[in-house]
Order: sequence, then structure tokens, then C-alpha cells
Amino acid sequence: MARVSVFCSSSKEVSPWFLNEAQEFGAELARYGHTLVYGGTNQGMMGALAQGALASGGKVIGIIPEVDFLMRNVQEGGCEMVKVKNLSQRKELMIEKADFFVALPGGVGTLDEIFEVLARKQMGECNDKQFWFYNPFNYWNPLLESLEIMGEQTMITVPMGDLIKITDRREEIFTAVQKSLLEREGFELVF
Repeated sequence: MARVSVFCSSSKEVSPWFLNEAQEFGAELARYGHTLVYGGTNQGMMGALAQGALASGGKVIGIIPEVDFLMRNVQEGGCEMVKVKNLSQRKELMIEKADFFVALPGGVGTLDEIFEVLARKQMGECNDKQFWFYNPFNYWNPLLESLEIMGEQTMITVPMGDLIKITDRREEIFTAVQKSLLEREGFELVF
């Protein structure tokens, strides 16, 4: 099965709608048998995501920087926890361990992770790894519109469809992951 690196908010202040979406995403990821790779905390959407995966019997790998306030909020109970020195090392390891990337709603840290992956994909790295924007409640629309403008102005020269996929339906992501895994194994899907 796949290792899916998920980038999202760790803020405790986010709407319960977003927390519920993260928890459901983690649960569905686990039901498909995939491994969650995430930022390692028990707070906000990150915590809900991991708790959803763990409650559904999923494997969870948390990558946590050795920063005081983060170390006080480590997800307990069934996670494989990998400690790194800083946020840059966490990002590097999350990218390295991933077969697929998903961006759930998030803030500045999530944007940092998103743009690291997009920059690498534009440079020809990670091109075999799909990057999905999960867009519930149209959260990512302003950012996606900005990326489209950058593409139209040839500030981004790689076709947007080669960099990212966008959906507001979780099942579309998991179907794409399953299809990609089968194709890697040499199976052709016929619908």
C-alpha cells in the first residue's frame, strides 16, 4: 500500500468542520490500508487526522521536530514517531517517505510544505508522486487561483495539471491512489 504525506494545520483554533474533515480523511486513508505520514502532533487538524487513522486501525508515522512546544504535543498511542532537529528536516523526511502528497487546509507551515513540493516538482523531482489539494469548503480556491495566474503569465512553466490535482471529494483522491498503485504493478484499469 501507499505512504501518503498529508500537510495540514495544527492550530487548535480551527473550525470543527475542518477537524471533522481531517478525522474522516485519516479514517478513510486507514480503511484503504495506506500509511499516514504527517507532522506528529496531537493538535488541530494534525491530531484529528492521526486519531482518525489510528481509530480505524491505520499505520501512522509522525515526524516531529525537537522543538519544545511541539514535543509537548506529540501524538501518543500507536504512532511510529520519528524525531528530527527542525522543521526543514521534517519537511525533507515527509517528502522522502511519501508515495503521494495531500494538502488539507492549513496555514503558513502547510504553505511552506506545499511550496517545497511544488518547487521540487517543477525542477523535475517527485514527478512520480501525485500531489492532491483536498479542497473542502473551497478553502484552497484563492491559492489555486493565484497559481493559475502564475501559470497564465508563464511564471510557472510546468502545466498545472502535471504539478497538482484538485478535489473536494476524498474518494477521488483514494481512487487515484489505488489506480496509480495498480499501474505501478503493471495492471491496467478498465472502467
